[in-house]
Amino acid sequence: MSKIIELQNIKKDFHVSKNTINVLKDVSLEVHEGEFVSIEGSSGSGKSTLLHIIGLLDNHFEGEFFFKENAIRRMSSSQKADYRNSSIGFVFQFFHLLSSLTAIENIMLPQMMSRKSKRSALETSLKWLDRVGLGDRGQHFPKELSGGEQQRLSLARALSSEPMCILLDEPTGNLDSHTSLFIQSLIEEINEEHKVAMILVTHDQSFAKRNKRQFRLAEGVLFET
Repeated sequence: MSKIIELQNIKKDFHVSKNTINVLKDVSLEVHEGEFVSIEGSSGSGKSTLLHIIGLLDNHFEGEFFFKENAIRRMSSSQKADYRNSSIGFVFQFFHLLSSLTAIENIMLPQMMSRKSKRSALETSLKWLDRVGLGDRGQHFPKELSGGEQQRLSLARALSSEPMCILLDEPTGNLDSHTSLFIQSLIEEINEEHKVAMILVTHDQSFAKRNKRQFRLAEGVLFET
């Protein structure tokens, strides 16, 4: 399996008044095609900050970040946007679905923004909607879906661009225990079936321990467990 993401000595500080908070301290990580990596840590440990750096939602950090051996720092703004839009998928705790769009439209929108034809976007969206078990819910609005259904919808949206890696930020943190286990199993099935790399950050130790590569982030330091 080839390496798709490599972080070398990533540092991230936040400045609050006259104080400097070291959120990430020399974090290094390699992720290969099809791998499922879990990063467990308590609230405020820097998990989401690390995920935001990998997803280029935060460009202010020290250290080196390579995507398929290409240095992120040397990429143009358009190249970074392409990386973020086509190579990375995002699944968040609070879904971030557009309430004014139907389920199928929520999946189609990022594809249309990437200039995919409407017909192609619709075909892809229907495929993923069916795969996550929402084939009969395409015309429903987010408010008409349960929390578990909304998270399945956000997973389908993340997969619709056929990314190399999915970033999962506490994907079960807003769900009851039964629904959480269902979503965990669905995520693992998709990882196995489609060989898309996944990076999970969570405070749920039981979820983190289900994966082959497990890390813990504590006081800004990342270590494999």
